[in-house]
Amino acid sequence: MAVSDNHSSLYSYYRAIGCITNHVPYAIQVKGGEHFIITSIGRTFHVYNSSKLQLIFEGPELPSDVECLAVNSDLIFVSCSKEIFSFNRTEKRLTFVGHSERIHFLVTFGEFLLSIDEGSNIKIWFIDNAEVYTEIQFNNQELRVTCALHPNAYLNKILLGSQQGMLQLWNIRTNKLVYTFKGWSSPVLTIVQAPAVDIVAIGLANGSCIVHNLKLDVSLMKFKQDWGPTISISFRTDGVPIMATSSPSGCISFWNLSEGTSSSVLRNAHLGLCKVDFVTSQPLLISGGADNALKIWIFDKQDESARLLKYRSGHSSPPCKVRSYGDSNQLLISSDTTGSLRIFSTTNDAYLHELSKGDGIKRNIKSGSVTASQITAFASADSTKEKEWDNIVSCHLGRAVAQTWNFRSKSIGKHCLHPPKDQLEINNFTTATAVTITTCGNFAIIGQSSGYVNKFNMQSGLYRGSYGNPKAHASSVQCVLSDSCNHLLVTGSTDKTLQSWNLHDRNRRSLVTFNAPISMGIIHKESSIVAVACEDFACYVVDIEIMRVIRSFSDYQNCITDLALSFDSRWLITSSVDGSIKTWDIPSARLIDTFCVESPVTSLCFSPAGDFLITAHADMIGLCLWSSKIIFSPKPFVTLSSAAAKFDEEASAIDSINCYGNDAGNGKESRRLITLAQLSHTHWKNLTNLEVIRQHNKPKEQDTTIKKTPFFLGLWKSSNDSNLSKPEEFNTSISKLETNSTHRISHSSLHEILSQYPKTRKSADSLRIMKSLGPSALDFEIRMLGPDAGGSCNLLKNFMLLCEDILQTKSDYEIVQSYLLLFLQVHMKIITENQSLHNQAKYLLDTINQSWLTTAKLLNENLCLVSYCKNLVL
Repeated sequence: MAVSDNHSSLYSYYRAIGCITNHVPYAIQVKGGEHFIITSIGRTFHVYNSSKLQLIFEGPELPSDVECLAVNSDLIFVSCSKEIFSFNRTEKRLTFVGHSERIHFLVTFGEFLLSIDEGSNIKIWFIDNAEVYTEIQFNNQELRVTCALHPNAYLNKILLGSQQGMLQLWNIRTNKLVYTFKGWSSPVLTIVQAPAVDIVAIGLANGSCIVHNLKLDVSLMKFKQDWGPTISISFRTDGVPIMATSSPSGCISFWNLSEGTSSSVLRNAHLGLCKVDFVTSQPLLISGGADNALKIWIFDKQDESARLLKYRSGHSSPPCKVRSYGDSNQLLISSDTTGSLRIFSTTNDAYLHELSKGDGIKRNIKSGSVTASQITAFASADSTKEKEWDNIVSCHLGRAVAQTWNFRSKSIGKHCLHPPKDQLEINNFTTATAVTITTCGNFAIIGQSSGYVNKFNMQSGLYRGSYGNPKAHASSVQCVLSDSCNHLLVTGSTDKTLQSWNLHDRNRRSLVTFNAPISMGIIHKESSIVAVACEDFACYVVDIEIMRVIRSFSDYQNCITDLALSFDSRWLITSSVDGSIKTWDIPSARLIDTFCVESPVTSLCFSPAGDFLITAHADMIGLCLWSSKIIFSPKPFVTLSSAAAKFDEEASAIDSINCYGNDAGNGKESRRLITLAQLSHTHWKNLTNLEVIRQHNKPKEQDTTIKKTPFFLGLWKSSNDSNLSKPEEFNTSISKLETNSTHRISHSSLHEILSQYPKTRKSADSLRIMKSLGPSALDFEIRMLGPDAGGSCNLLKNFMLLCEDILQTKSDYEIVQSYLLLFLQVHMKIITENQSLHNQAKYLLDTINQSWLTTAKLLNENLCLVSYCKNLVL
């Protein structure tokens, strides 16, 4: 997904999920007995293994869309417009440059790569150095080359298929025409080598498949499918004479070569352009189509027909809505125009499921299944109730009935939620337009186009009443939202009103009226904030506790397609049909970021942790992940518009708040504050638990029992005793090592500074040294201050004096407390026995108490400010 003119300062494009394959035919690479499937995904390619259809790796982004794929045993070849790139996995090797028109066909044979462009210019390259071996130029009016093949055992020969229907055999060494096959008066689309030498299969645009002998120029068999042109052919190589052909409609036909008849047909195996390949020496067929699906079929039935063994698929049409699943930080739910719901994971590509509709459709035939129509809205509950009953509800285009789904079983649910018959309009145009599930997961609230808002029990699917008298709104309900405490329900409608209701007794509490009809809404449950978009291209933020508009944003010239609130409710993200994505800072009421994408955004949402922004686009079948830069590299930013927000005079008092500024204030104010060291918590948090950590990580002792020496090795042992070191010499070397180590310890930098500290009083130098040490080294240095380890009582006294001075500066508060805790645990006994150290400890205690009073005061001030801002009526 490429970002056009404006780049975002808050989001960085990460990758797309849910993209499996597209209309470009895949390629199969065989390495070590394993088959790898290479598929095209826009400007990159994916590699899957055939055993589990797992994504092995993703290729780098290329200059333009991938249009052809080819492989040999080691490399992957990708054509983009007029260039060809070779890759070893994801490592780019060579670039093949020389074509003047778009390349539409690639094939490898031996040490050569053959490419054909739209002008019927054929180039044959050396794979090792990307140099041209030979070139053949044709005139499209005489021979428009569509495909090529190197027949087995035909040295230096290539067979070319054409739009005119004829075939030509060329010698690439002499660059001369060898033979011309008249053809069958239909364009040749594909040529495939049969298991037998001299035999090829030719796919034609009229749906025919010809099995032809090149040596004799005789057609052995002719088959014709009724589903359209033959675009792909493959032969079984496990001893069964079966040939498979596919068509652009997605049907796969199987032909018995022994009898010359049709064996079986897989109707609607795919929803679009389809390619097929049999796995070598196995009864397995791989198929991939333009419906974003890869499938593996197995032939294990008595009638030699195929059944689906495994598959991997995404949306076959662009998704129209995406939301996070419950409180999960990784799982997403999205819907498309075909009426399917799919589960995606932002971290694990293997966790990709479609919620099954098969059994549910059979169960709900009498009650009018709605799963075949487009899903316009859906809601999911938290995972707490997914084991007990259905926890997803969907609304469908043109249907008044809502459908439940079960996340745990990945299938359609048990209930269809029907509104009462007296609420249905005479013309049967009543549709379900909005839905939500309460936080407890027990109730589903569904809004209708007629203005009714109904309550249903999720466990039984029974109707439990309506809001309003007799209905909640005068026109279509566009959003239904519930709070986190199961107290409030908020509904918005095209009648320009946003109303709040008591969830349980269904009485209206209050309402807000806007200048234009409401088109959509979203809630941040923890903050009790609702954001709504209106048809006048404006967005409003409403506090549902007091039902007041607290912010207004109006900077769009086109319809708003979706809204999203960040995990901390500080940002409002909006998208429009002009392809723009804007981020608004709610506290400061400013536009802080805007960027444009090539395809308009149809839906967007934030992950609950705020690390990803997920977008769905009008012409893209996958979901785009945008990582939040502010999470990984928090930097202040400048607002883009000072006139983008409008709010009343009472709220103008907080205009000057700079939520993302980096000013520390003036010097007088900064001296009143307490600062932290901004070091990783691993530096100081576990200082007092290092011994426990060492014991936990200590490796198990190995068995050191010495086995008895065989009797015949006694002579060797005695003869080599003279070469062993004497115990006296070993002990002497150990004592020297200990003396040198003690000498180094006594002259460490920390010891030297502490010994002179009463004269210099340079606390910054001592603190800098301690910050530079790791936890184990710092523990060692503090233990070495004691008299028993080479230190002295003066060093202990000076260390307490150092901590006292640092506490008075009100800086590095947390690490000084951690250092003192370790110091007192190690040297408490010496301090209590020595009167001088005991007196110094009293002075240190007074300083600690005073610093804590300052800390507690500042914390109370901040808590009061937060409480005031939270309850402030704007």
